[in-house]
Amino acid sequence: MMVQDDIKNYSIPEHWLLWSLIDMPESLFSPLLSTESKKIKMIDPGHRNYDNGPDLLGAIIEIDNIRYKGDVEVHINQEDWFRHGHNEDQRYRSVILHILWNKQDICDDLALRFHHLILSSHLKLPLKKWRTKMLELEKNEPCQKYQNYNLDTLNSQKLERLAKKRFRKKVDRYKSWIDCHSFDDILHISLAETFGYSKNKSTFQLLFKEFPPSRIFQNIPTLQRSPLTIWIFLSLKANFLNNNIINNHFVRGQKELKFIHEIYNQFKQQGHYPVLKLNDWYFSRIRPANNPILRMAALSQILYQYQSPSLFEELLIWARNRLTPIQLLQKWQACLQLEIQSQLIAVTKKIFHINPSSPKTIGINRFRQFAINGILPIMLLWGHRTENYGFVQYIEWLYEEFPSVEDREFIKKYLPFLPDTNMKKKVKERGFYQQGFLEFINTRRNLSFKNRKQYLTT
Repeated sequence: MMVQDDIKNYSIPEHWLLWSLIDMPESLFSPLLSTESKKIKMIDPGHRNYDNGPDLLGAIIEIDNIRYKGDVEVHINQEDWFRHGHNEDQRYRSVILHILWNKQDICDDLALRFHHLILSSHLKLPLKKWRTKMLELEKNEPCQKYQNYNLDTLNSQKLERLAKKRFRKKVDRYKSWIDCHSFDDILHISLAETFGYSKNKSTFQLLFKEFPPSRIFQNIPTLQRSPLTIWIFLSLKANFLNNNIINNHFVRGQKELKFIHEIYNQFKQQGHYPVLKLNDWYFSRIRPANNPILRMAALSQILYQYQSPSLFEELLIWARNRLTPIQLLQKWQACLQLEIQSQLIAVTKKIFHINPSSPKTIGINRFRQFAINGILPIMLLWGHRTENYGFVQYIEWLYEEFPSVEDREFIKKYLPFLPDTNMKKKVKERGFYQQGFLEFINTRRNLSFKNRKQYLTT
């Protein structure tokens, strides 16, 4: 077997391990051997689980000529099993094989529970070539579900109507929150949703509706506030930190961990407790940079930065200057793209072994998605509430002139399905038309589901 160098220098998504094992078995040396040198043969991989729970369900595996039927879980390191709360989650009780990327000694608790396979030790290709191949697969992943949506019926006028409809829906959504939250609280709830990405969006929303900035700062004295103390408070509420984690990682002489131990216990003594379960969070099948623990660190940095004036007030000041879309986006991006405190990054690395690829709180594409989905509709709502209709017209104009929001992968995947060159150019360059396209896809998806449901019930 080839020895792979510098494995830890690369970011390896968990689903790449599944792709290699199931879709590209020729990329692996045979036979597969467990950490105990037992031969592993995949008889039937079962089916992939795109929800919470083990990655493969109902797999049939032969280990040393003995057949097992159960589930398969994939992680980069064995510590992820405990960090994600699987040891206390009944959905993982039927796991028969644990696939890991990094080679390491398996702890007794896991070694006695199921067999382990270190996939990086079985690669035929050099690591760089294998990684390049995986990146190519990411780019060329088929998008069959969009081929049946009659995209040839689209035209520019229809996309414009759909984009405006999508914007109104977002404004109405935030309007339903305004009786319970301030504009700044709503902005932070929307930002938390953005940081939650697709998997943890609703969980972040639940947490920040319960603890928006106004309530967070009620519980942390002014002189005690720092990005780290805010992160400790939110991580306690989110159940990222608990007594076991705190006690296991409290090491005398490590200043950051000693501080966490003290602040965590202080919050506990004040009667604070988790409002979420660890099982409410998704950790599997997400990129390392999207880990909710890291996203919480970024949110904590932004919360600390904008105590007074608030984030909403700061963004509003720039919007009221009536800048061009590009100028305004540059100012807004500078407000949100902050450096995460080095002490906070060190803590997430020491406790959770998570090392961010960038110390910035938010990337360019994610910022633009937050601007078009969160900032603009909230600003429009503020304009209506204050009867500042000139400002309302300005925000509507910004939305219509908004530059591209989606990343290159979105453009590459979906542009070929559009009917003509002019529309492809508009969707490629303008976030406004991208919003209309997304609304069209969602409408078609809902219609397909409705037709299927009617068919099944007749």
